[in-house]
Amino acid sequence: MKRSTYSLPVGSTLMQGKYRIVAVLGQGGFGITYKGEHTMLGTTVAIKEFFMKGACERDENSTHVTTSQSNSELASRFRTKFLKEAKTLAALKHPNIIRVFDVFEDNGTAYYVMDYIEGNNLSDIVEGKGRLSEPLALKYIRQVANALDYLHQKKLLHLDVKPANILLDKNTGNAILIDFGVSKQYDQDGQQTSTTPPAISKGYSPVEQYAQGSNVKTFSPATDIYSLAATLYKLVTGNTPPESNLLLNEDEQLPPYPSNVSEVTRNAIAECLQTRKKRPQSISEFLQLLDSEPISNIDTPEEEDTILKSQYKKSQEVLTTPIKTKKDNLNTVFIIGAVIAFVVIIGLLFNKCGGSSSNDSSDEDLDSVVYEPVDTTAVAWDDSTASYEDIYTDDTDNDVSYVSPKNQSNDEITKGSENYEGGSKFVGTFKNGVRLKGTFTWADGDRFEGDFKDGKMSNGVYYYKTGNKFSGSFDSNEERENGTFYWPDGDRFEGDFKNGKISNGVYYYKTGDKFSGSFDSNEKRSYGVYYYTNGDRYEGNFNSNGLKHGSGTYYWKDGDKYEGSWENDKQNGYGVHYNADGSVWFKGQWNNGNPVR
Repeated sequence: MKRSTYSLPVGSTLMQGKYRIVAVLGQGGFGITYKGEHTMLGTTVAIKEFFMKGACERDENSTHVTTSQSNSELASRFRTKFLKEAKTLAALKHPNIIRVFDVFEDNGTAYYVMDYIEGNNLSDIVEGKGRLSEPLALKYIRQVANALDYLHQKKLLHLDVKPANILLDKNTGNAILIDFGVSKQYDQDGQQTSTTPPAISKGYSPVEQYAQGSNVKTFSPATDIYSLAATLYKLVTGNTPPESNLLLNEDEQLPPYPSNVSEVTRNAIAECLQTRKKRPQSISEFLQLLDSEPISNIDTPEEEDTILKSQYKKSQEVLTTPIKTKKDNLNTVFIIGAVIAFVVIIGLLFNKCGGSSSNDSSDEDLDSVVYEPVDTTAVAWDDSTASYEDIYTDDTDNDVSYVSPKNQSNDEITKGSENYEGGSKFVGTFKNGVRLKGTFTWADGDRFEGDFKDGKMSNGVYYYKTGNKFSGSFDSNEERENGTFYWPDGDRFEGDFKNGKISNGVYYYKTGDKFSGSFDSNEKRSYGVYYYTNGDRYEGNFNSNGLKHGSGTYYWKDGDKYEGSWENDKQNGYGVHYNADGSVWFKGQWNNGNPVR
């Protein structure tokens, strides 16, 4: 007798007791997702089992999977592909991509094991609580963009980017890209190396995915970019976009945006929802659209009331560029690149722009419930009454008394300006006497152009007199939160900030090198992937000086690689150097970058 549920019973074990099934979380056309436990470590994991509907069967009193004779060849082919793609995913190491760390066969089928993420997907968050504030939506979109850029560098496309496939990690607040079941890998010539049928997600799939017989030759990074822009539209409006074929044929139009969504974001989405060749062709181009300078619609009134205020406060902060490391030669001698430091005057601290005191709502104040997704990674989420529109509500008291430039009634939007002792000035619009949108210029030459929340900088572009620039969102203390920081020499960082310092994202060096990962509290590389312009890359841990340290893997462009222990940028301890053909060049102890023979 066959069980109608098909799934493994709770309490079943895998890999001779290594993993135990705790719960069934969902089932799709090609697999079943379980919440599991690593029995030796006692940690919670997510386990995905290959189980092809219509081809795979399981007896009621057995855990073994069998395939029907008529579909055995098809099931075998897709199981082989399931294992191959699982191994590909296991090689991915990015803070915004779900981590796969075990792949195996058991019960006559295949499995892979992932991190168990406590959180909910963005689709459920928007459906349950309404649209997100623009700064919060852009934070998540930039994180997913960084993950996609990492995939595209590896010639891998996701092909199913949508809110339901983006988890919000409750513990870190970061967006995690999941469900690579329809991903495709392609080579330099665009030749398909993966055969999963393309999936269609209405509203998020571009028109090329609808085409009969479509393959990787018709796909490119622009395919994922369409889906990412459609996801951004959903987050800031709460509406699912019309299907791409209807949009392109002008059978339907995008529903209107809320009035507080910026023109920059609207234009970026519009650019990305075009036909494939008209879209941005890389994630970098997409991010540049999001970082475009806003077009000011604010005119200085012919007659404006100006008043004298106490000096608008400004403080200093040091933002240090992470140090750069280079591989010297194939004999594994490494040298430390130069340390580049920039002292950045930023004025983004407490009490810079005043506002009324209130209690913040945040996504860390949420009550626990269990979320069970369908055919995706195991998750749990804290539900909350917190409003995502109010995430950036401010706690800071304004020490600058405000005198309205005009007589205003409640919720009245007016234009005007404010002058401050020392020469600082704000020109823009006010809502009930509080700065809403405009330009604040400091006497020393710094200026901010953009939106204000409760009178404080919220989302926009900050120009430093030093030539540096930051484009993005600010937290309630006016510290940088998420966006892009540009240095005058050509370096830039795209991602998250913590206490105003770079925290998680991608750092682009003017030399062409790139680092994608996390940074410590001193803005030094902590864990991630460093890409060299010559084609080499390192994936692993770094020490407090930003040097390769601990466990990591170095890949040479010629195909060689070293896996093992590092200390201060050199191989130290146990490690293995593989030749390009997979043979072992040396296996054993290393000292100061050299094998101990």
